[in-house]
Amino acid sequence: MSGENKPVKKSNRGGARIGAGRKSIREEANLLAMLKPYESEAVEVLVKLVRGGDIQAVKLYFAYLAGNPTTTTNSNIQAVVTNINIRDIISFGGDDGTDDIDFEEVEDDDESL
Repeated sequence: MSGENKPVKKSNRGGARIGAGRKSIREEANLLAMLKPYESEAVEVLVKLVRGGDIQAVKLYFAYLAGNPTTTTNSNIQAVVTNINIRDIISFGGDDGTDDIDFEEVEDDDESL
């Protein structure tokens, strides 16, 4: 009962639904051929809507006339790397600024390293 209504994917395009995904170039060409006779009427309606102030029609008109603006990405990355002495940041000694630990003289008692 669980697999009775499940659609079967017939190609490697699109999703799991039948007919999902982008149409083939042939199907797009057929659709354009069917719409071609109505091109002049569609343009007339669009012009009437633009003249009437329909904002969505104006957006559509300019999107096809001039194209959408290109987006730019600022990839100018600046980084400053400085040498930091950890002794300048952390004081291991008393208030007089002297260190109780001498890093050069610390010995490692673990010989397994």
